[in-house]
Amino acid sequence: MATKRNYEMTNELLLESAKQAFLANGFKDTKLRDVCRQANLTTGAFYKHFKSKDDLLEQLVDPLLEDLKNVYLNQINDAIETMNKDNVKDVLLHQILNMDAIIHGVYQNEDIAELLLFKTNGSKYNNLAEIITKFFAENVLKTIIAMQEKGIITDNFVIDKRQIHFFVYSNTATFYDILKHSFAESETVKLYQKLCQFNYYGWINFLGL
Repeated sequence: MATKRNYEMTNELLLESAKQAFLANGFKDTKLRDVCRQANLTTGAFYKHFKSKDDLLEQLVDPLLEDLKNVYLNQINDAIETMNKDNVKDVLLHQILNMDAIIHGVYQNEDIAELLLFKTNGSKYNNLAEIITKFFAENVLKTIIAMQEKGIITDNFVIDKRQIHFFVYSNTATFYDILKHSFAESETVKLYQKLCQFNYYGWINFLGL
């Protein structure tokens, strides 16, 4: 039991040391030896816990990334289940485009969110805006298909994945810009809600609602 506990404590110590180093220097410019030195551990001890610096970063940020994805997936699945011709505009504005819960999740995990969003240059998350855009674009596409199946929009509506990608990317890029300014959570929510309302009319026109 003690050995297991020591292993867990060492793992947590390395994660915390890495988080502080990544936040201070960025992923690319952080050396493993610096992480180990800060944790008072050898590189040999490090490799008993992590395969690489990339593995270390993944274990730091993936739990938050997965949590945020699941929050939105639950939100979008509920929207698809409940939407109909009468409520589709309300569902579009308050569920499909709404990011209040995502913003709250980001602010509840500020250190990891800052690391994920702004400190991962040189890692597989370097192009995070595209990764996020792909995720949201896939869910927008799933929603549009559901709208067609429910007769909310006509079967003649032509799905253009390229257009959808660019529409979603423009929103993602603006959201990034808002987060870069480090506003209070309430201010970020207000700003994003204005962006959401702005985009809402574009989607209404695009979908012919």
